[in-house]
Amino acid sequence: MPQLIAVYDTYKNTGRPIYILAHSWGAVIMHDVMHRVAKIRPDVQIDKFITIGTPLMSRWMISPITNYQVNKFHLLKVVSKPVNLRYWKNIWARRDPFSNIVPAADLNVQIDESLGFPEIYLTSLGAIRMDLRLQIDMDLLHLMNVHAWHKSYYKGFKTILKSINRKIDVEVFDSQIAPEIAACTSKSYL
Repeated sequence: MPQLIAVYDTYKNTGRPIYILAHSWGAVIMHDVMHRVAKIRPDVQIDKFITIGTPLMSRWMISPITNYQVNKFHLLKVVSKPVNLRYWKNIWARRDPFSNIVPAADLNVQIDESLGFPEIYLTSLGAIRMDLRLQIDMDLLHLMNVHAWHKSYYKGFKTILKSINRKIDVEVFDSQIAPEIAACTSKSYL
């Protein structure tokens, strides 16, 4: 908390905006910190909060872990937009069980939406094409790799579904995160 206040105090008279980029559990911590800072220093303003792969609104399989951690560290149990925050962008993937839509965010971007549902097609194909069954199973494992999806926000997600000859290439950092960060140096913003 003192670090966020120090950053604000250092840059408040420069005209430079303050952006916070937080991944996974870091977003849960920063959400709590911004609410606490707003109570003790309402003048501290954050321009953008970009959350990626956050369990703030965790799904059923992750919620027991998240709830335990929230209680253990006495973090906020209710997710709301901090009053000292101007804009919140949440980036998530359906295939990343640690992430989800955050209703309090100004914008939610689902990075794997354009893929459709190849899992359904592959499963159906596997029921009729026994000769492809092993490859289909391997493709499904690659496609549903939780670890790969959770780190995809930085490295992207790439795989080839060999059974149907489909290349999957999801770039996240360059398309969703970097432009948001680069915008803080744009003269049009200042």
